[in-house]
Formats: sequence, structure tokens, C-alpha cells
Amino acid sequence: MASREQEQHFLANKTITVSGAGISGLAFAISLHKLWSSISTSPPPPITLYERDHSAVPKNREGYSLSLRSDRPSAGIQTLQKMGLLDRMLEVSITGLEGDATLGENDTQERKGEGGFVVWDKEFRKIMKVQSKTPKGCPVAGMRIARKDLRRTLVESVEGLPDVEIRWGEAVTGVSSAPDGGVEIETSKGRVETCDILLACDGSSSKLRGILRPNDTLKFAGPTCVFGTTSIAGHHPSGRDDEFGSAISGAGPALFIAPVDHESMIWCLSWQVDEPLVPKKPPMSPEDSQALLDEARKIGGPAYGEQLLKMIDDTDPKTLTRFNAMDKQPFTHSGAYITAPNLSSLQGKVIFLGDANHAVSPFAGNGANLALMDGWDFAESLVQSESLEEAVGRYDKLTVGRAKRVIAMSHFSIRVMHATGWWLWFWMGVLRVIRFLFFKKGD
Repeated sequence: MASREQEQHFLANKTITVSGAGISGLAFAISLHKLWSSISTSPPPPITLYERDHSAVPKNREGYSLSLRSDRPSAGIQTLQKMGLLDRMLEVSITGLEGDATLGENDTQERKGEGGFVVWDKEFRKIMKVQSKTPKGCPVAGMRIARKDLRRTLVESVEGLPDVEIRWGEAVTGVSSAPDGGVEIETSKGRVETCDILLACDGSSSKLRGILRPNDTLKFAGPTCVFGTTSIAGHHPSGRDDEFGSAISGAGPALFIAPVDHESMIWCLSWQVDEPLVPKKPPMSPEDSQALLDEARKIGGPAYGEQLLKMIDDTDPKTLTRFNAMDKQPFTHSGAYITAPNLSSLQGKVIFLGDANHAVSPFAGNGANLALMDGWDFAESLVQSESLEEAVGRYDKLTVGRAKRVIAMSHFSIRVMHATGWWLWFWMGVLRVIRFLFFKKGD
């Protein structure tokens, strides 16, 4: 029988370029190095990540938290465990849910495992709390983590890998076929490089998707949203950093509340509109900040009353943002998936991961989970396959179906959160059935 070195893997002597050092791109680099030793004692292929941000935590961005989950179709917790990073993430998380490993200095062991997703009514009375069942072999069912801490920890892990480089402040802006049959990229700094495999991990507004699939654009899902940051004390309905969730008004607007750290939280007010509004993000003028605050008061005040108005009054204006809920369906890397004229020769050489393939809105509560899973699954597909074509086929079978389910679930969440009249009672009944069948029972 031939040795592992004699049976050279198809990735040997290949180079991989990743456009974007977000969650999916970083997860891929870590995962490929984690898995490579199972197939070869030679070094894994070199990986270069190009990232438009100038650092892991750019100024005026990343000021919110994410849910990492273990319930189907999510498996962010299980994926971090396979990557060998779960313990490190728990150390920097706001809270681990069920088996909390990150109690704040004012917490007690009695609070351990009590957190979860809460549904409140318009007067912030708790209707239900949902807690996922902890999977066998996992220390937690989920965690809430600041996106900046998730990304920083992934970056620190990548920076410790041999032959992996992150080029900060430099984005991939162009792509074409190289004379040798590979992929040629152009960057925002005028650099021209070639590689054998290009991964598009450059987010929901992917530059590469715009070039290679110009008609595959984001679709408006219905709500527009305004969010800002305030303190947990005096504003959070439960006064806790381990509970997050939605307050359903029954009047149309919806409110999402989640901790950013042990002291602060975000509120996100959303409402349905016919057309997306103009997005606003920091930094903005005092006049624009005041206009967003006034808008939130006008929409949210009648629905939620004084408690929301107090959150708005005590909001840090530098954190105010308005965005529209956007998403898009996933696609497979088969057939003529590159639709741009004159670039069909790149079929099978450019692979889309994370939001670049299947953008999800915050109402999915699952974008980070999908990104982690995509990174691991593509790396695992590569090491388990005998060709790039086989690997991409494996990857598509794992990712496309679950992304479609997550997007469908996000549309369901939008309907429930913004429901009025009898539809509100109907959807609340459906939620209770789902909770009874699939989740651990909270309060």
C-alpha cells in the first residue's frame, strides 16, 4: 500500500487566496490546518487572506453581539469544538448558555445555565424563554459573544499558523483567468497575484459576487431597523447579561435586545416598510443622529411606551445605525454558476463561502454559525476528496440546504415579530409548539 506521502494530495503545491478575513475565511484557514495532518505530513498549501479592514476590530464597527448555537440547522458550537477553539471563545464570550463558563464578577453559581432567548410582550413581561438542549460532549448549548471578540480570537489563531498571511487594508477588487490556467486577482493597492483556488469570503455585499454573478443581488426582506447601544442597568427588561430576545408589540414594530458586554446592550427597533430606507452608519453628523433618535421615538414610543423611550434617551449617539434587512438565496458551484461574460473559465476555481454565497439578515440569528460551518465544511471537503471538483460537490451538499432553511426561518421570524391582531396569537401558538418539541423549557 502506498504511503500517505506517495499518495500526494491534489492540493500539494497549490496556493489558496481568500478574499475577506471575516468569519468564514478565518474559519477556513484554521480548519484546513487542523485537518491537514490527517492526510499528510507535508505542510498544507499556503493561504493568503486579503481584507479591506485595517485591523481585526476596525473603528466604529463590530459593536454588537452574536449568538453561536448548537440547535439544528446551526452547529456553531460543535464547529468551534472541532476547530479546537470552543474553550477560548467561552473565555471571551459575554455568556455561555447552559453551563455558563463566563460568569460576571457579580454573578453567582446559582445563575449558571439560566440564560437564553426570551420573548417579551409590549410591556416587557416575559412570555417565554427558550433554551437549547446541550448536545452530548459539548460544555454549552450556545453562547452570546461580541463579534469583535469572535473575530479577534479567530485572527489570533490564524496569525499563529505557518504559511498563512493576512494582508490588512487591502481588498480583492478584480479577478480574471491567469495565463497558466489559474486565477489572477487585482487588489485595491494595485497588486496583481495569481493562485490556484480563490475563495470569496467577502461578505453579503461581495465584490467578487458582483463581478462574477452580477445579477445575484441582495433582496429586501421587509423590515428596516434602527439600533443603538445603552447600559444594561435600568434598561434591560431582566437586568441580566445572559438573556437576549424580542419584545413583540402586536402593533407592528418589533424590538430586539441583546448584551454587547457585561455592562452594555443594544436595542434594535424594526418595522415593515414598502421600500428599503437609506442606510446610516457611524460616523454621522449630530443632525443625522438626532433624526434617527426622533424616528425611533416616533415609531417605537406608541408601541412600547416609556421603557423604550428611556433606552432611546440614554443611547450613545455614536453607536446609532439604520440598516435594512437583506438576504439572498444560496447557489451551488455546478453548471454555469459564473454568469459574467468572458469569465466562464473561472468555473470551479472560485468558491463562495458564508454571506458571499447566502446572505442572511439579523432576523436569522444564524449568520455567524453558517460562516463557521462553511469554513470547516469546505476545508474538510478538500481533505477528504481526490479533486477540487469532488470537494466542491461535497461542500454544496452540506451547505445549500441548510442555508435555505435558515433564510426560511428568518422570514418566519420577521412575520412573527411584526404580527398584529389574530396573526399575532396564531404565530405565538406556533412558537410555543416549536419550543415544546425542540427546545429545553425555560421560565
